[in-house]
Amino acid sequence: MAYTKFSRSAVSAILWSQWAYWCALGVAIWAYIAMPKGNIRDCLVIAPIAPGMLIFAVSYWLYQSSDEYVKQRTLQAATLTAITVAMLSMIYFFLELLGFPKLSMMWVHIIGWSLFNVQMLRLWFEAK
Repeated sequence: MAYTKFSRSAVSAILWSQWAYWCALGVAIWAYIAMPKGNIRDCLVIAPIAPGMLIFAVSYWLYQSSDEYVKQRTLQAATLTAITVAMLSMIYFFLELLGFPKLSMMWVHIIGWSLFNVQMLRLWFEAK
């Protein structure tokens, strides 16, 4: 089966946007744990929003310029991620009722986003 060939700039955009996101996420986690409450900490904690939006923009750009196979795989990745996050959220809801500690939404976000990113990176490298 013939795959869409992504240009070198497209692969570069994918990798740099992922790198920016994970660096911002690391800084946000560090700020949340190590810094005292204040405006600077708040800004650092919400910093991953900007590279997250960049990843959405790059994904949309690649989705629009891709063939039907890549579009279908992208939608499958989003669907699998949504189902996984929904299932884990529901399961943990019941575990919380049984006495487990409340789970920060940060972990739900990290699990969902990581699952989607792994699927998309695999697809993009297959199509490279």
